[in-house]
Amino acid sequence: MSLPDDKVLRAMRTLPEPVMRQSALVAQLEAREAGEAALWLDGLLRLSALGDPAAREAASSLAAWMIRARREGVAEPLERIRRGAEAQGLPLISALFAEAPAHRRLAPGGRLPSIGVGARQPMATLVAPPWREGALKSPEQRRWLIVSRLLGRLVRHPDAVFVQSLLRQPWLKTEDVVAIAARRPSTPAIAFEVAACPRWSQRLAVREALVHNPYTPLSIVLPLMLTISRPSLSALENAHPLAIQVARALLDAA
Repeated sequence: MSLPDDKVLRAMRTLPEPVMRQSALVAQLEAREAGEAALWLDGLLRLSALGDPAAREAASSLAAWMIRARREGVAEPLERIRRGAEAQGLPLISALFAEAPAHRRLAPGGRLPSIGVGARQPMATLVAPPWREGALKSPEQRRWLIVSRLLGRLVRHPDAVFVQSLLRQPWLKTEDVVAIAARRPSTPAIAFEVAACPRWSQRLAVREALVHNPYTPLSIVLPLMLTISRPSLSALENAHPLAIQVARALLDAA
């Protein structure tokens, strides 16, 4: 096992922006041959499983980078590490970087039910006239008005474009995003919107809802498993066999 230099991990942790920490991590991987990079990651994840704060932060950066790469269709850097892991006999890293469909999917041609709200309808048009006239200004007042009318429907909108807009609303709460992340059935596009949203992907409850949803693509589930609690990993069920394999490996790594 090749343990990462503690100084490197601590230096990465001091970077102020998540995208900077991701870039620093990617630079560490790109500076190594594929097999060496896989060994480095194996050591990193074992340190993370033991509770090392800098390693846990680096594992979170790794998860965010993997999800972003899958979402943008940039698969080769991930595939390079997967091949290196296989060559080195590292089953955890090999499984973590594999690409596979969600455990459950909509039937071919299937669609999520409409809620009667257009995908590109401006959010301001979904509230009553008093808000538009300026009577309700605070996020809590806006939330109260929307909750009283149709928030339960909005979190089940079938279109990822609308969900992206919804996730930006200042009155949205963690419990609302958990409802989006946990909805069944769902689509990969909706799951990626939640997982790639910096504001909400930082919330443990949101990440765990995505991991435990069998409709979430494995390209999201596997990286996020690096960032959830041990009890949540232990409770994983009704999941893809690859996810079960990674959960067991992460639990055994501690």
